[in-house]
Amino acid sequence: MRILSALLIKFVMVTVILFIVSGFYGGWPVTALLIASGLVTVVSFVLGDLYILPATGQWVAVLSDFLTAWMLIGLVGYFLVPFQAMPFFGLPFVSAIVIAVGEYFFHMYMHRVVLEKGRALRIW
Repeated sequence: MRILSALLIKFVMVTVILFIVSGFYGGWPVTALLIASGLVTVVSFVLGDLYILPATGQWVAVLSDFLTAWMLIGLVGYFLVPFQAMPFFGLPFVSAIVIAVGEYFFHMYMHRVVLEKGRALRIW
């Protein structure tokens, strides 16, 4: 249950950031925003929050979440947003920076509530 709660919190955080930055300022379609939000949430949660965060610490996990978000948002923008100039710079980069700031605080929540004494949870 703790993992599902954390996933939901992360999905809401990423979705709100993408709707504000890429949706409002960039005019991305809602489907592209939701696909990007889902991809960023799942991939960065499994890689960054369950594996990298307990193994290396806060700053490496934030950097990995930033790079993951930047890459995935850029790919979604490249394939699903028509006529987007420079799909890996601009809005995806700004969105990834804001997501990385949110991840810093999300990692504090992960340490406090989800992770067991700083170790990754066994999910299978």
